[in-house]
Amino acid sequence: MIDFYSSSCGACKYLLPQVINLCKKGCEDSCPVDDSWGIIFLKHNVRDDYDELTDLARFYAIRVVPSFTFFQNGSPIKHLLTRDKQRLQEAVCHVREWLLERS
Repeated sequence: MIDFYSSSCGACKYLLPQVINLCKKGCEDSCPVDDSWGIIFLKHNVRDDYDELTDLARFYAIRVVPSFTFFQNGSPIKHLLTRDKQRLQEAVCHVREWLLERS
C-alpha cells in the first residue's frame, strides 16, 4: 500500500498515527499486520522540492491527498481517497482478506 501524502496536508498529518498503527499492530486482533500476508506500507510525498507533482504521483494520477493505493504483483487493485481513520482500517482489512482468499 502506498500512502500518497503532502507534507502540508492537515488530513495527512491527522491520519499518520493510524497508518503507523496499521503498520505495527494491524486492523484488530483478528487482522494482524505482518510479513506473512504481504502488505507492505509505503509513504510517498506527492510534492517535490519545487512544489511540483512527483513522477510517481503523476503516473498514478494522484490529484487528492490523502490517497491510498493497494497493489498486488505491481498492479493497483484498490484506490481509496479518505480522511476517515475507520474507512482506512476497513480498507486494509478488506484487502488483507481478499489477499488471503487468493493465496
